[in-house]
Amino acid sequence: MNRRRKQVSVGKRPARRQKQKWNLQNFLLPNGCDATIQIVTIVIAVIGIFAVMSASMNVSASIQEIGVTNVLFKQSFMALIGIVALKLMERFFTLRFLSTDLFLKLVWAQIFLLIVPLMFTANAGAKAWIYFGSFSIQPSEFAKVMTILVMAANLGDRKAPVPRRYYTTDSFKERMMIRLKYVSTPLLIIVIFAGIILFAQSDFGSMMVLCLIALACLFVPDHPLLVFWQKSLAILAIFAFIAGYILSTPWGVGFVVNLGRLKPYQMARFESCALPFGDMFKDSMHIANSLIAQARGGLIGSGYGKSLSKYYVFPARTTDFILAITVEEVGFVGFFCIFLLYATLVYRLYSYAAKMKNEKGRMILVGTASYIAIHFVFNVGGVTAAVPLTGIPLLMISSGGTSLLSTMIAIGIAQAVIRQYKNGEIV
Repeated sequence: MNRRRKQVSVGKRPARRQKQKWNLQNFLLPNGCDATIQIVTIVIAVIGIFAVMSASMNVSASIQEIGVTNVLFKQSFMALIGIVALKLMERFFTLRFLSTDLFLKLVWAQIFLLIVPLMFTANAGAKAWIYFGSFSIQPSEFAKVMTILVMAANLGDRKAPVPRRYYTTDSFKERMMIRLKYVSTPLLIIVIFAGIILFAQSDFGSMMVLCLIALACLFVPDHPLLVFWQKSLAILAIFAFIAGYILSTPWGVGFVVNLGRLKPYQMARFESCALPFGDMFKDSMHIANSLIAQARGGLIGSGYGKSLSKYYVFPARTTDFILAITVEEVGFVGFFCIFLLYATLVYRLYSYAAKMKNEKGRMILVGTASYIAIHFVFNVGGVTAAVPLTGIPLLMISSGGTSLLSTMIAIGIAQAVIRQYKNGEIV
């Protein structure tokens, strides 16, 4: 009798998630997380510390030691904070969090954070930073990660039935209203994010990255009401790519300049992209010297800390143009190794997304991979004059604590999704 009762109780007992033990091994790499992603992320962050430190060696000898020490401390401190944030995310984040009231409050908090920089002075024409003495925060970097989560929360695994009138009506307008209603919540949030960043903060680069991340996430979920948006935006993306290539040519630059709709510094970026050596003593000076620095690096580079360009050329040597100085010191071989690290990171994220059926998890992985890839493409394209310079940093290598922290958070969330997938918590 007791045996029978025991069997019945065991049969009704729901399966419980096994708690991970708190030990050093589980802290360094929780069970189920991808070791390659973890190692590559930390290696890139360490490269960033040394790259920023080298790029900062541009002051006089009497104060160089103090300047480099401060830069080393700030970048190392933010890298450490970023790694802690990564560990917390990969251990405690779950997809269930996206359905909680706390997540909704974080979305509102993000909107508020995007408004706060308007109270501070502009930097390089953009009001995108909140200042705390020598430290600053750029909320638009966190908005990129929030965009991934908003798209996943509202469109992933959403199996809402298609209204019957969608198939029976002949009105294109009515069908469009049904399609628009299905994406109304994430669309409204993304429009608010992008609108504040573009029109209030005047940060076109961050707005563009945010919209491209949302676009990448949109192609993941499978629902009849999304097919129209996916096909339309795919066609629009193709035309935008072609238009971007044309606008980077001398003819395209002339067309943009004649329109007269852009600000002077924006037109200068188009002109320097098309003719990087056209005006080396004014608008094209930084792009031209970026190309010269990379060519000077050759195959194996001039050696760590031995770049000449950083002493007199680049005003954004630790941010936008850090890759040019790095390539001068490590050469094409060093750049290829950096490229392989980023490619490995993006490939591992996409490969897990391809295996996964859970749409929320796939959207997070695709969004994170796209976030890293978009930054890499536009930063490399900007310093090589392949695309107009947009001020987009090279994630985890360019200086900037907010950028580094947001990247670590995104990778930590992606690792949490991979952990849940490999442990059988999601499929």
